Amino acid sequence: MRPASPTAGGLSPGQLVEAVIEKGVYRGRGLGRVDGRVMFVPRAHPGDRVRARVTEVHAGWAEGALVEVLAAAPARRASPCPYVPRCGGCSYQDLAYEAQLRVKESVLLESLGRAGAPWEGPVAVHASPETGWRMRASLHFSTGENGLRLGLQQEGTHRVVDVLACLQLSERMNRAARALRDALAGDPALGPRLRGLDLLESPDGGTLLASLETA
Repeated sequence: MRPASPTAGGLSPGQLVEAVIEKGVYRGRGLGRVDGRVMFVPRAHPGDRVRARVTEVHAGWAEGALVEVLAAAPARRASPCPYVPRCGGCSYQDLAYEAQLRVKESVLLESLGRAGAPWEGPVAVHASPETGWRMRASLHFSTGENGLRLGLQQEGTHRVVDVLACLQLSERMNRAARALRDALAGDPALGPRLRGLDLLESPDGGTLLASLETA
């Protein structure tokens, strides 16, 4: 399908457009331009040429949804997580880790500038491990045709993606989450009353706290 051209009055919701992503911005979005108008596209990375569907139009800028990567940035990779892009838990999994750090540094510098506190020169980045770095997580429950689900919400929705193992969490946190989910799934009457699961792990991994939220 050939992208629609912007109308004389600007962009329209539902319209297909193409853009080259110039930089990454806050909340994991890529910034591109369509006929001079700024467009923000989630999961689009600096250097990508993308096709996007316009979702919102505002004075001077627009929001879009990624439809297709027409030409990938050199740093783009196949995500190591099988739940990308359905799960809304990560914004940069399909970007090489070194490139993720560069994007986050540039977003921080731009945010400081916009806040009236410009920072001259580079920012010293102390990178966390690429996996297993979170010590706290909030997961969601839902029930459906396949029984009880526990995981993170699909991007832009409240639908829960059943996550067997999240790369952000340690192996111990993942095991605890699945053990609780499996135990609770044994009583179908509990499902509608389950809301969320908060996990908190100590820095040394010696203590794990699980807090269950119910209706």
